[in-house]
Amino acid sequence: MKFKELLGLVRFLSNSGGIKGFIGVIEHAEQEIMSMSDLVPAGDQAVMRLDTAPPGAGVNVMIGGMPLRQKMSLLPTFLKVTSSVGRCGQYMYDKQSPSRSDADHSVWTAIDQLARENGAVEVGFVRIDEHDIFEGFAIPYRNAIVFTVDMEKEAIDTAPSFDAMVEVLQTYASLGQVALKLTDFLRDQGYGAYPGFPIRGVVDYVRAAEQAGIGAIGYHGMLISPTDGTRQRINLVLTNMEIPEPTPNPHEWILDFCAMCNKCVRECPPEAIFTTAEVNPVNGRKSTIHYDRCVEYYGQNQGCAVCVRVCPFSQAGYDKIMSGFLRRQASRQAA
Repeated sequence: MKFKELLGLVRFLSNSGGIKGFIGVIEHAEQEIMSMSDLVPAGDQAVMRLDTAPPGAGVNVMIGGMPLRQKMSLLPTFLKVTSSVGRCGQYMYDKQSPSRSDADHSVWTAIDQLARENGAVEVGFVRIDEHDIFEGFAIPYRNAIVFTVDMEKEAIDTAPSFDAMVEVLQTYASLGQVALKLTDFLRDQGYGAYPGFPIRGVVDYVRAAEQAGIGAIGYHGMLISPTDGTRQRINLVLTNMEIPEPTPNPHEWILDFCAMCNKCVRECPPEAIFTTAEVNPVNGRKSTIHYDRCVEYYGQNQGCAVCVRVCPFSQAGYDKIMSGFLRRQASRQAA
């Protein structure tokens, strides 16, 4: 472990500034990305990245106010996450000269299988839209393998709680491990590849996952997928490898269900989720999340995750909800 990572762990145990050493690992690697040549920059409609650890809020508050006993209990998980993120960052310093970009179904199948063998649940391919790169950032390759790792229902059902927060962090560690496995495989095959960071990232992962067709974004701003509902986190691997042609997203009906459901809107403790979307005057994008309200409560309540817990897709399951929704739709059309 590098000195800066070790220093971050010491600060993590001692005070609210502990997260700074951890975030510093990511920031240094992000700066290294920006030193690469032939980058794909963010588009003129790109949005600013909104972090869960802004000064005075978010993770800083959550870690800072945690009893020493909980900090000690969390330390092994935090070490795993730090190692995972740190290893992803190291790949940014290894500049590449890929020898190939061609790929076919056999390669895509191998990637899908490898990702799932190492813990991924949903896997897809996407060409990153320049407007989905966060403002002020750039990426080395536009093609990406997007994947999700699930969070255990038993832990998330206790949210907001210490156990739910630990489960989220463990998922971040797993996301990094899957990304590293895929990156090594791609590089061994002669492709260019860089792992995404399981925390933060310079691309809107939720948008990328929706564009890859592995789910749809709900009112709560998170991906809803057919396997785990909202109980998942997302990461990706950027690559020069050719990817499959895009197909229509089969999950767009979820948006109509969300308009009928509104459970996350009703259950959100800080009332940070809206039914009427706010429109960004610059790029026209819609959002139903009040970020400041969300992140403040998030930091003061062990990462919250109430919206993840109460989402019907996380409880009843995708197939059951889709079946009932389609029956209701058919009844209305027949009436």
